[in-house]
Amino acid sequence: MDEAKGKEEIYKIWNELISKENFEVMYFLFGPAIDLFKEALLCYQNGAYMAAVIMCRSVTEVLIYLVATGDIKEISKNGVGEVEMNIELCDAQFDELLEKAKEKLPVIRKLECKINKIREKGNFVAHYGQRLDKQFLKKMKKAQSKEAKKQIEKEVIWIKKGDAFKVLKETVSVLSKTTNEVVKLYFT
Repeated sequence: MDEAKGKEEIYKIWNELISKENFEVMYFLFGPAIDLFKEALLCYQNGAYMAAVIMCRSVTEVLIYLVATGDIKEISKNGVGEVEMNIELCDAQFDELLEKAKEKLPVIRKLECKINKIREKGNFVAHYGQRLDKQFLKKMKKAQSKEAKKQIEKEVIWIKKGDAFKVLKETVSVLSKTTNEVVKLYFT
């Protein structure tokens, strides 16, 4: 990848996020998720596409956690306010947090498919070794010849640059749409 082009791609994605009208609100409410997203961009920029994808999975999980556990008491458009955390959900599993987040913000229900796709890609990376072993063994059982088995041994299953870029864009979309819903609820 041409280094200048890579930096331009990263800049576009980051700028898409920070140029949103309500970025201050987004950062106030979802700062930890945005900080993780910055890390995902750095991974991508340095060619660590699998790391970028797993970081995006973390972004969505933190976002859902913050929506589910946060109780907005007060917020202004400049991102100043008060949010109380529901500590009863601190040890909840993702599915429980997702259900709670969907109750609080209807847009999460609409974004659930995107969130799940991001998580699936991240899960692919997180369980990479196990997945490789399963796929490898399955293909080897089907292979009829020594040549076919040698070819299977050479195959690499990987998250490529384009896959990672798509996940980054989807993650920006999820962050933005979630923030837009909060703004609608509190400022209209």
